[in-house]
Amino acid sequence: MNLVVRDASVALRAVYPNEEGHEDVIARLGEVVPAGIEPVAPDVFPYEVGISIRRGSGTGAERVTLMLDALQLVRLIRPSIEALGRAQASSAKLTFYDAAYVALAEDLGTIVWTEDQAILKAAPGVASDTRSIRQRLLV
Repeated sequence: MNLVVRDASVALRAVYPNEEGHEDVIARLGEVVPAGIEPVAPDVFPYEVGISIRRGSGTGAERVTLMLDALQLVRLIRPSIEALGRAQASSAKLTFYDAAYVALAEDLGTIVWTEDQAILKAAPGVASDTRSIRQRLLV
């Protein structure tokens, strides 16, 4: 099975129906999984998603449901320490969370599916947005 690193921005668009780009993300998800492409994320994913969900509205129970929905969208993998170091050193414009997605993609020899502009700009060879994910993965 092929892998794609999915970041928190894509997962959040998938679980929030009113989020801009929700329909596009859902459409791509419907193509990627049947094509045998498994979505994965670095082990920082639950924390990054949790922070974003906590900042949003809703009750505690609603937030837990959103978190569980987001976690079901990926399999968590720990990137190597060496790759994390390379990613963090390669661009002062990336947060450590963002560097973890890039590092994992490098470790796995795949791409990061993201809507995060910082990742798209800092790692254009590794990162792909929802609009171009089809060309990068499904061709």
